Amino acid sequence: MRSRSRRRGRRASAPAQTKRKDLFGDEQTVWEIGASPYIPAAIGDTVAGDPADQAGLKAGDVVVALEGQPVLSWDELAERIHQRAGQPTRLEVKRGAETLAITVTPKKGKIPGADGKETEVGLVGIRPGGSVTMVRSNPISALWEGVAWSGDVTMKTAIGLYKIVVGQLDRSNIGGPIQIAKTAGEQARQGIVSLALFTAVISINLFLLNLLPVPMLDGGHLLFFAFEAVLGRPLSVRKREVAQQVGFALLMLLMVFAFYNDFKRIGLF
Repeated sequence: MRSRSRRRGRRASAPAQTKRKDLFGDEQTVWEIGASPYIPAAIGDTVAGDPADQAGLKAGDVVVALEGQPVLSWDELAERIHQRAGQPTRLEVKRGAETLAITVTPKKGKIPGADGKETEVGLVGIRPGGSVTMVRSNPISALWEGVAWSGDVTMKTAIGLYKIVVGQLDRSNIGGPIQIAKTAGEQARQGIVSLALFTAVISINLFLLNLLPVPMLDGGHLLFFAFEAVLGRPLSVRKREVAQQVGFALLMLLMVFAFYNDFKRIGLF
């Protein structure tokens, strides 16, 4: 009887097909069961003089509702605030043991969208808070998780490079040493884990760039080897010299463009 009652108590949950936007803003069809973890929209700090600061929001506050609708995550909070530029917005905020009602009016601002182009949204001047939970894995599991994570980042980076080349992503996403240093500083302030992950992502980016079929890069050498395998002989010295010069010119143009984007981001132009 006990086993029968336990079987009756179980409920099957059928996955439902839905659409979500990926990292690049493209819609992807996914299957889900309608369950998601509760990740509080915790405020790390506020920007002095911005709407959140003026309304009285403080570091450590947790937004639990916006205009009477529950808020389950920081991403959800940000998305809904972005849609309310210039509109007074009522937030329910947990501060310690009490719940407060605070009205804030997002100001108009611009942020880069999934395609790299700036879009006008509502901003209140808050940064995410909360803590990172560290989970210790055994060496074998950690190695496999590292390989899987690296593969996922490599695939997304390759897709991003392709979209930049064909014009689906704005080429202002290309950054140089100044942008790398600026972002590295931001990640370092968030902790050693964030900085280590950012360093790994940069390493994967450089790995893929180095494999591009451009002379002077390793990918260019592989291209020469492929020609040699097809022709049955190496290319002439003159042809390789011309290819190296073309490759050098392309790399210099890319570097100049990356520096231009960096200088543009910091307001030099």
